[in-house]
Amino acid sequence: MAQSDSLQQKSALTDSIWQLGEIEITASKKVPLLQTTAMGQWSISFEALKQIPHLLGDADPMKVIQLLPGIVNGGELNGGIYIRGSEPGHNRVALDGATIYNPSHLLGLFSVFNNDHFSAFSLQKSYIASSQGGRLAGYLEMQPRDSILAKTQLSGSVGILASRATVGVPLTHKSTLYVSARATYVNPIIRLMEKGTADNAYLRYDFQDYNLTYAYRPTERDRIVLNGYVGRDLMTLKEHQYQVTGKLQWINAVGSARWQHHFRHGNNMTHRLYASYYHTALDAKQNTLSISLPSHITEGGYKGEMTFHLGDTHLQTGGEVSIHRLSPQYPQTKNLFEGINRNRPQTFRTITSSVFVEAEHSLGNITLHAGLRYNRSSQSSYRVGNFDPRLQVVYNLKQKGKIYTSFVTAHQYINQINVSTVGFPLDFWMPATQSMPEQRAHTWNIGYAQPLYGGFYEFSAEAYYRTLSNQTIFNGGLYDMVTQNYRIEDYVLVGQGRNYGLELFIKKNRGRWNGWISYTLAWADRKFPTLRNNEWFPAKYDRRHNLNATFCFTLNNHWDFSAVYIYASGNAVTMPVALHMIGENAVCVYEPYNSSRMPSYQRMDLSANFHFGSKRNQSLNASLYNVLKRHNPIFIQVGVKPSKDNASLQIKKRNMALYSLLPSLSYTFKF
Repeated sequence: MAQSDSLQQKSALTDSIWQLGEIEITASKKVPLLQTTAMGQWSISFEALKQIPHLLGDADPMKVIQLLPGIVNGGELNGGIYIRGSEPGHNRVALDGATIYNPSHLLGLFSVFNNDHFSAFSLQKSYIASSQGGRLAGYLEMQPRDSILAKTQLSGSVGILASRATVGVPLTHKSTLYVSARATYVNPIIRLMEKGTADNAYLRYDFQDYNLTYAYRPTERDRIVLNGYVGRDLMTLKEHQYQVTGKLQWINAVGSARWQHHFRHGNNMTHRLYASYYHTALDAKQNTLSISLPSHITEGGYKGEMTFHLGDTHLQTGGEVSIHRLSPQYPQTKNLFEGINRNRPQTFRTITSSVFVEAEHSLGNITLHAGLRYNRSSQSSYRVGNFDPRLQVVYNLKQKGKIYTSFVTAHQYINQINVSTVGFPLDFWMPATQSMPEQRAHTWNIGYAQPLYGGFYEFSAEAYYRTLSNQTIFNGGLYDMVTQNYRIEDYVLVGQGRNYGLELFIKKNRGRWNGWISYTLAWADRKFPTLRNNEWFPAKYDRRHNLNATFCFTLNNHWDFSAVYIYASGNAVTMPVALHMIGENAVCVYEPYNSSRMPSYQRMDLSANFHFGSKRNQSLNASLYNVLKRHNPIFIQVGVKPSKDNASLQIKKRNMALYSLLPSLSYTFKF
């Protein structure tokens, strides 16, 4: 080839090169909603929460938790998590290590967590590592976002009752600030939810949440994270005819500071300072008469831990100390029964401390987890210490299956005294005392888990048995508090408990159809010396059968649909069996404690999402809550009616439900 021809060809090739702008190639992968670890810890992805039907325009991680095996549904207006027959006070809900004592809004319809502010949510209910203590049943951890952003991000949601927004701002190339806010505008709609109120009365309610997280990464091996949260609820009821005003408010506030350092060879060190505050107050006023029922708990503490390897053994060790200041519920009156109770009960100051060690070691197909925790609780009148051992043995089968068994001992030194049976925050906290000793639980688990069809499905079955000591039942009332010298310990019964059952779970992970079905066969019994002749009786939330089904279907890149079905047997309740007339008043005679059952609970929810935008970063959600329009009662109203021959009076029972079908619309965005 001649040199001139070669130059001409090269010139032609050069002229044919196109100058292209920046091209971004993205691929989306569906994030699994639920994941489990070898130790039985459940993890929930916030990115996948949009697959679940939205209640009143918002997807709630606490509602997903209630769909897991072993979690008993508390019913309408109850946002508590009942793990294997235990009470919500037996669980610890934490925001990066700081305890949130009431994680619910609006009588349990919303939780306090702003989805966009968090990266993960985990639950431990079978084998709880020794690093987590102080509760008998479960540990729920909310992990805020702490990644370092390169550019500003904005996300949020606008619903029919509440809206939320989160902004992440990079302050420097090593630090990021996350700020979130959520507020409700429920007042225009709340009358419809309650089927209207009288003309001479009105109801107002609102809640607000604020989160702040500062993440700083000074070096590749260090991370410093500061967290803060404040939430407030206020409900006001005014009745003009009788000039009655009632106000119920509760406040959550937590803060934490965490420093993590990563050493070589996978070793880590974490130091954490945390503080929590929870306050409730019920106020009622009529003319010059008034009564207030406040309570609060304040906690501050430090926790340090290290994880390292010693040969083939993975070790975790550390310690924790916390100071509690508890003011239990007690009435303050004005122009009402004055002089009966002049002194409030003491404000308790309690110091709890612990040291722990956890080890993981593999021997062929066997994996061992062993832990030991020593706890101590100290106050002026009561000091006690206990050891909490635990052990889990996992035998790994072929094709990633496993058989496992575990034993856990746990003690609880700060106990919740349950007063309200619905979502009103009237429950209060008490420390362990001489007359109300620390609660104790021994839990045995045995289970089997197996992936099926190459991981397309997962199946698990687990049986458990738990014995409980020093359980409490509040046997007092507001009238007793006001009209006589009142000592709280005298109205709290102390007894025993046992919870046992079988959990079945199957989940589909891949394909356009996915979801899971969980079923729990459960018993929860209690025994108190002064109730039912000291014989075993069903606990309030003893629900024999619990069935949850969750299905998600992806039609294409724009549309996906989901459905949730819940069935739960009725919980135990005490009903009147006869009545007598004393003067003009009807006095009921009640059956033995917790001898009857509420109607069974059933609910189906449907949801549809339409995703749009250049990166599918916007979506519209339409959800239907309680499609079956079943009137699940929150309580049974008891009255009287004349007999057919008008010769006597009979007991009349009426199931009281708040709503049936609740539709919702919401718009979600992320930029």
